[in-house]
Amino acid sequence: MPERLVTRQSDEAPLPIFRALGRRWRDRSLAPMIASTIAVSGIGSALVMLLTVRLTRPTFVEGQVVVWSNAIDSTLAVTVALTLTTLLTLVAAWFVLRLMGAKQVAIHELRQEQQEAAAQRRDLDSRREEDAALARSLQALPDATWIINTKGEVTVWNAAMERLSGVLASDMLGKGNYEHALPFYGERRPVLIDLALDWDARSRDHYVSVQRDEEGYLSAESQNPRGRWFAGSARSLYDDEGRLVGAIETVRDITDQKEQDLERIEVLKVAEANLAELEEYRLELEAVQRTALFGTITVDSNLVIRSANPAAGEMFGYEVTDLVGRRVTEIGADDENWFRHEAAVRHYWQAGNRALFDRVFEGTARRRDQRAFPIALRLSEITRSGEPLLAYSLQNLSERNIQREELDEKESRIQQLETTMGIDALSGVDQGVLLLDDELNVVLLNEAFSVFHGIPERMRQVGTAYETLLRYAAEENLFGDVDVDELVRERSALVRRGEGYTTDFVTRQGKTLLATGRSLRSGGYLFLHSDVTEQRFKEREAEKKLGQLEHVLSLQAIDHLAVGMSVIDETMNLSFCNRAYKDIYGFPADLCEPGVSLTSIVRYLAEQRVYGDGNIETLVTERVETTRHAREYQRDLTLPNGRIIEVIARYLAGGASVLVHTDVTLERRRAQEKEQRIEELEHSMGLDALSDIDQGVQIIGPDLEVVFVNTTFASFYGLPRELCQPGTPYTKLVRYVAEMGVFGEVDVEQEVANRTAMVRRGDSYTTEFSLPDGRVILSRERALRGGGYLSLHTDVTEERQESDRLRWTDRVTGLPNADEMRARGKERLLKAQEGGAGAAVLQVQIDRFSRINEAYTAAVGDQLLGQVAARIQGAVRGVDYVARGGSYHFVVVAAAPNAKVIAAQIASAIRMVMVEPFNLGNASGADTASVIDKLRLTCSLGFALCPKDGDDFDQLIHKSGLALQAVIDKGGDACLDFGWEVTRRRHRSRDLLLEAQLREAIETQQLTLYYQPQVSLVDETVVGAEALVRWKHPERGLISPEEFIPMAEETQLIIPMGDWILDEACRQASEWRASGLPDLTMSVNLSPVQFRQPDLVARVRQALERHGLQGIDLELEITESVVIDDVDSVTDTANAIRFLGVSLAMDDFGTGYSALSYLTRLPFQKLKIDQSFIRDPNGNNWPIVGVVIQLARELGMQTIAEGVESREHVTQLAELGCDIAQGYLYSKPLTAADFSEWLVEQSRSSVQPQRLLRNKVS
Repeated sequence: MPERLVTRQSDEAPLPIFRALGRRWRDRSLAPMIASTIAVSGIGSALVMLLTVRLTRPTFVEGQVVVWSNAIDSTLAVTVALTLTTLLTLVAAWFVLRLMGAKQVAIHELRQEQQEAAAQRRDLDSRREEDAALARSLQALPDATWIINTKGEVTVWNAAMERLSGVLASDMLGKGNYEHALPFYGERRPVLIDLALDWDARSRDHYVSVQRDEEGYLSAESQNPRGRWFAGSARSLYDDEGRLVGAIETVRDITDQKEQDLERIEVLKVAEANLAELEEYRLELEAVQRTALFGTITVDSNLVIRSANPAAGEMFGYEVTDLVGRRVTEIGADDENWFRHEAAVRHYWQAGNRALFDRVFEGTARRRDQRAFPIALRLSEITRSGEPLLAYSLQNLSERNIQREELDEKESRIQQLETTMGIDALSGVDQGVLLLDDELNVVLLNEAFSVFHGIPERMRQVGTAYETLLRYAAEENLFGDVDVDELVRERSALVRRGEGYTTDFVTRQGKTLLATGRSLRSGGYLFLHSDVTEQRFKEREAEKKLGQLEHVLSLQAIDHLAVGMSVIDETMNLSFCNRAYKDIYGFPADLCEPGVSLTSIVRYLAEQRVYGDGNIETLVTERVETTRHAREYQRDLTLPNGRIIEVIARYLAGGASVLVHTDVTLERRRAQEKEQRIEELEHSMGLDALSDIDQGVQIIGPDLEVVFVNTTFASFYGLPRELCQPGTPYTKLVRYVAEMGVFGEVDVEQEVANRTAMVRRGDSYTTEFSLPDGRVILSRERALRGGGYLSLHTDVTEERQESDRLRWTDRVTGLPNADEMRARGKERLLKAQEGGAGAAVLQVQIDRFSRINEAYTAAVGDQLLGQVAARIQGAVRGVDYVARGGSYHFVVVAAAPNAKVIAAQIASAIRMVMVEPFNLGNASGADTASVIDKLRLTCSLGFALCPKDGDDFDQLIHKSGLALQAVIDKGGDACLDFGWEVTRRRHRSRDLLLEAQLREAIETQQLTLYYQPQVSLVDETVVGAEALVRWKHPERGLISPEEFIPMAEETQLIIPMGDWILDEACRQASEWRASGLPDLTMSVNLSPVQFRQPDLVARVRQALERHGLQGIDLELEITESVVIDDVDSVTDTANAIRFLGVSLAMDDFGTGYSALSYLTRLPFQKLKIDQSFIRDPNGNNWPIVGVVIQLARELGMQTIAEGVESREHVTQLAELGCDIAQGYLYSKPLTAADFSEWLVEQSRSSVQPQRLLRNKVS
């Protein structure tokens, strides 16, 4: 083996030993030795020559050496030379030996390298064998399996995969560029195995849901174009060093399983459920029809009324049974519009013309007594028991017409006032008036308007520009904190468009103004501001009273309690009482009815001698006035049967009082026994024995003079000695105490008179006083048997403090509750600021805690919260303040100079204490206890710092809440301090930029409308167009509505944007009509924000009038989310829109709440079926589509199907009875010009899907 190491491999390759020596030369281990040898040899030779010259002396003759004569003995020279030569030889030999040693080391290193190379070859061979064995194993797998490397090239394609895909391994191995997807999906695209290589790859777009387990396996289901379903499982592959080397996927064909599931679930369960729902809906609709406020009738082909609801009978003056069976002609007057309606109905029955369903008829109807009245009616087609009928929706327009006449009369009076009296007549009215001319300059700004808003005299001059006035008002902060330029633009644009409005406005002086604005017929704009402060106050008070009464009504749940309860309203009438109240006093039933006066109740008790002897009317007056003024009190009443009733009165917001009546006979008798013992003590030991007891004692004689006042009583109220002396008038003592404020802010003389009267009558009562020093005194007063009056006063401060502690403490955790937290948190923060220290406010929320309550009941959740609170308290410092902020939310306030460091440490400690499992024992029952015992929780924390983030406690709570929300949005189980990056969680710089650009887009008309046709499925004629907004950004091009519409709704920009869309759509519809194109219904989408605007109806009416359109020419689409906010308000707005003749469509039906009660209450004419139901590739949704269409038909509505993309869709929808279709089959959304061209071409023939035309305008 050593010989092989030095054997020359080839002429070009040096010997291995020389390679080793060369390497040692390069690493500088051999070079120093050779250099040293050369240096020593040279130095030695030089020394020998020098010695030779120095030890001999030459003789020169004529410049030549003749004789070398020995200077010394030649033997010495030879000896020295030999010695030096020997030394040089030894040194050279030493260096040669070193050189040979280096050679041996190099040989050893070379051997090690060759051994390592051999080991690597063996390892490589082993891996190749393992790979071969893995390949053989994969080939034997029953499931189709393949592997790709990091380049996406196929390295394994087993036999099962060959059978599944129909492609041989030899044709697939080594192929990349997604060729492995071709056998399955007919196109090159990423599949699940590619997603295993790159989690962010676009292959996720091809799967509805991709699941990923803890070990990194991905699983998903997909369907290929041929309808086959595949279930795949994939994961990444890594080498021993953790480097990604590829991915593996296993695929199974699950088509049969899917078909069975779909057949079982969709056909059986869904169909049966839908049929059951339809029956419920039918019953619901019948109930709604019977109770509807609008009249409804059904009419057959002979124009005979087949059914009617009570509202219709009342409208025409008939009983429902008398109205049914009459002909429609009998309820119509001799009116041209009514005759036109009858003609349209007859035409419908004869020729099937459905045009009458798209309009509202207004005419004159006749009551049974032959009185005529205006009526509006709309027709729809229904089928009942297989018979086609027409359903009439009827509304009496008498009230509306009266309102219109009144409005016209008011406008006429205003115009007459302007023309006959001059505008100066408006200067002195108490309404604020601002009148602008058609150029938006001030014509009149009266004194009231100026006073309301603090407008200076120079701004009231005629000719002042409205924009100047607006800018002044905005800069003076009359509109609050707003962008001045933006407000001026928006308000000026509103007035310039002539839009009317009505709203409430609160001035800086606190006045509430009813502000209205409207355009004048002769040009210009009028603002009227009326002071409605008192009216709004009364309305708020009425609302408070209503809320209070609703609260009182909830007291009926305590009707069976043993204590009596009664509520007296601010008018001193009974609002509520329970059964125990009636039983305690033996009241007759009529005295327990709501509305009975307190005077009647007190008179009944006075007649029963409950208040003692005396003039009944005087007693009644005193008791009623005491209740009216005292509001909160506690007293005892002794009934004729000897029972003692304690009455506690508490004041409610709004002026009412709630009284609790408790039978305390046993307690009072025990107290009386104690007091009798005191009286016995008085007689046996004298009054001095009472001087030092811990109760305050005051005894007043029959002549209303002080008999005895002990030391404790005097100390309670700081009484001077002279007032405690026997013989002091009681009135003098009471006046002193009242002036101290013990009884609160009262009329001192009135209080003295009231208390003197109670002592004189011998009233027994119990009450409490709060002294200025914070002590609370319980006072019990009663008459003595032998004459006189006894007062026992006890210091109950500690008891009340404990009661307050319970009131401000959370019962579940024992921590301060949210109300206490705010008060004490502010104190802590203020104390830290005064001491010059910083502070941190932390908010802690337990992640996903609501699942505990849902799974194991609230009792288990409360027990768990108690343990969480204990752990949080153990994690913070002793000086920190911990409170429960609500539900599963806690607040920590920590003060320290380095507040940020302390906050981070506290947050870390809290998160650490959550790691250990929580032990709840058997709180949740035996079946779940073992699971809960292992429960581990995580928490999210956010904190804000003082003074960095603010010096107000509420501000720090808000900002720490923002930080907490940012943590929650990121998945929880983390901590974050407040910073501007937190505030940009929802308002990132990109969003702010988008908002600014959107504002500019609205102002600079970067928005444009596209139109998509709506086609009748009966004859494939174009019947309408939907207006869709697009944003042509100057740099980014077209921006999707999905990106900017949510931003517009969030920032309220949707309001001016929606106004522009509505106006532009109406303008375009008018232009098409003027150019001779077929009449179309223009459909416009309304945002929920727009629909909630109070002047929406006015804006719609103005848009129609501005462009000369009728209501029938416009359709407004709203989503289900609009309806759920406030059904009553939405119903009113929807009905007002319908009165304009504008139709309403529910957009995206089936994707939201789909509450059928909304459909029956709101005047929808169409339901739009969402495109997700139509585009289902499996056709599983067609039964649902059929149910929706049938439901709409029963409700008298048309249906529009969105997302129609194929002839199969059209055929299926037509068979189900759908009325209108919309989708790419007919056309994509087009610009106005392209839509006009498309419409002209389609008007020459029936609409057919023309791909060439669509490609041309794409």
